[in-house]
Amino acid sequence: MSAVRKSGGASRFLVIASVAVLAAYFLGRYYEPEARLPSVMAPDGYRMENYRAPTPIELPGATVVDTQGLLRLLRDQRPILVDVTPKGDEPRMQISDSLWLPNMGYGDLTDQQVSVFSRALQKVSSGAVKRPFVFYCLADCWLSWNAAKRAVALGVDGIYWYPAGSDGWREAGLPLVEAEEPLSFGGEK
Repeated sequence: MSAVRKSGGASRFLVIASVAVLAAYFLGRYYEPEARLPSVMAPDGYRMENYRAPTPIELPGATVVDTQGLLRLLRDQRPILVDVTPKGDEPRMQISDSLWLPNMGYGDLTDQQVSVFSRALQKVSSGAVKRPFVFYCLADCWLSWNAAKRAVALGVDGIYWYPAGSDGWREAGLPLVEAEEPLSFGGEK
């Protein structure tokens, strides 16, 4: 009888240990900013609410990059980084040399706001050398997805989306800087 109890105790221990290992693995993947959940479906249009939620793994018309891909892109092509995180009470910490266009990732922009967004992209890309754009905000944030999708819809070439955002950049041990004042043309939300 005691041999059965010992065996049962060991089995219970193995089951509990296995569940703990699996839970740690899946929780780690869920909280990892660059681990996208494949079950999130992209809407036909723009995301209109609940902007801080898991995002899709793709964006039609744009290239999705992780942190290593963004580092290569920064080294090889010097893209224009566009941070669309809304203004808040705290200073915004962003990737160095980013253009800050707050609120331009909301799903429902007025015609004037879309015009502001379009003019801002034209202004910063008016140089002789075409540079790609990389849109980002925070991890699990639809604002950058919406902004990159809007840039694609406006016919802008070379669109990249960095879904890990400044959270993923920081978690990779890379530096963030305090944002300068946002670029403004009027008409922001």
